[in-house]
Amino acid sequence: FGSTCWVNEKPIEYALSLIDTNSLVPTDGKLYVEAGDYTDNVVIDGSAGNGNLSKLTGLIGSGSGTVSLTGSISISNTTLGFTLSGFTINGQVSLDNNIGNLSLEDLYIENDGGDGLTVTNQNGNVTLTNVQSRGNQGDGAHIDNTAAAKGSVTITNSSFDFNDDENDLTWNVGLWITSNGVVTLEGVTASGNNGNGVEIYGFKALT
Repeated sequence: FGSTCWVNEKPIEYALSLIDTNSLVPTDGKLYVEAGDYTDNVVIDGSAGNGNLSKLTGLIGSGSGTVSLTGSISISNTTLGFTLSGFTINGQVSLDNNIGNLSLEDLYIENDGGDGLTVTNQNGNVTLTNVQSRGNQGDGAHIDNTAAAKGSVTITNSSFDFNDDENDLTWNVGLWITSNGVVTLEGVTASGNNGNGVEIYGFKALT
């Protein structure tokens, strides 16, 4: 009683539009996505529209085994930290110019049109847990949080395998990291790529 329900063929993007237009940021800052197959290019840009999406702190799917997205996810200009979790994505995932700690969890990424996962200009710590970015027609993952003076990168139980654009003249890295802080890898695989498995630059310490 007293609730409102909207129906749209692209429900994730429509929900984001309603949040921005009507200042309907959830109390916990997170948008939850139920199990299902979705075709959509999801864009969260905190600098666009009314700026309300800058206050989002998460896009949470019910699990990579139950939520499948054909399309891309782009997240930029958020200011309070962000969690992306619980999706299989057939397309690219890109995060740029976000402030706060970034957490990527329970993701399966495969892009037949280029790189799998890119994180650039992240001003905060970056944590990946149970992330697979493999079989991409480009690099598996690029992570750059040098916008943070001491931001760490921690990757656990994740794989970046078989990333190859099938062009002998290019170089596809499984996992590429540049960071000013401590980089920690545990339970990480990066094999079968058309290039190095892992490249890490600028770090304070590697564990």
